[in-house]
Amino acid sequence: MSESGTAFVRLSDSAEVMLQAASTFDPEHMTEFQHLIDDLPEAMGMVQETLRVLAELADEKLPVNTAVTEEIGEGYRAMNKVVSALEEVGFVYRRVHADDIERIENPRNGIDGERRWNV
Repeated sequence: MSESGTAFVRLSDSAEVMLQAASTFDPEHMTEFQHLIDDLPEAMGMVQETLRVLAELADEKLPVNTAVTEEIGEGYRAMNKVVSALEEVGFVYRRVHADDIERIENPRNGIDGERRWNV
């Protein structure tokens, strides 16, 4: 058996970058948080897509028992619920913070006037 010359990649290293980003996230404005939660479904969709690619790779090119690829497929299908649930977060955020968002988007007497409410 020879080495292929490619570096081994741990997917958990990439996930750790996401965890670090979330752990150090300190928004100056809540619109930044809104953008972050709007990105959650896409981020988890990428994780889901990673599972699909790995299952296809294992199924088509690697000497892996189909039971393994079927289990990866189970994880892929389970991610549908995760992505769907996270799609709702943005809607809930906008509904329960509608007044706050309105003040950001349409400040009364301009930004300086609205800022007086920023306690």
